[in-house]
Amino acid sequence: MVLQRMKLRSDTAAASAWIQGVADPVRLTLVHTLALSGPATVAQLAACIDSSHATIRRHLGSMVALGIISQMQQDADGSSGRPAVEYELPSAVRSSVSGVLQFEG
Repeated sequence: MVLQRMKLRSDTAAASAWIQGVADPVRLTLVHTLALSGPATVAQLAACIDSSHATIRRHLGSMVALGIISQMQQDADGSSGRPAVEYELPSAVRSSVSGVLQFEG
């Protein structure tokens, strides 16, 4: 049998990239948490899934780059430091994962 490299259709390639983007237990937990709870900061997500801020930030950054998660800069509240960034699932992603993750959203 001779195996040949197949050229993926663009929609298949996009689906493959999405699957690879969430094919990690931390990333899947982040998607599930955001789907259930809505927008959240790195600190909120780290506390919720018991992981370090650096780990959460790294995974969120990768998923933002793939379009799986979006980020929103919050307005300055007068406190010192940078304003918090909230992460959320875009509505199309939220709709598509709701059936897979078996929750009503």
